[in-house]
Amino acid sequence: MSEADIVARNIEIVKVMLESGHAGRWDVMKPHVADDVILRVPAGLPFGRDYHGWEGYMDALKTIGGFFKEIKAGPREFAAVG
Repeated sequence: MSEADIVARNIEIVKVMLESGHAGRWDVMKPHVADDVILRVPAGLPFGRDYHGWEGYMDALKTIGGFFKEIKAGPREFAAVG
């Protein structure tokens, strides 16, 4: 697989994750989340800490989503970095 193919595939995974998360399709997202994932949310935020594994990942999404209730997103652009 070429580097361009890898980049395109990674961007597609990010798009699937975003769309699935907004739709509550956790079954689609879970295969893309490593069992040993660690989300590090800065300690300066009220919910700042490390979130571990799938359960931690879900907890982080719910906590962040509950805190930022008025988030509205505009058009999305995707770019590969490194």
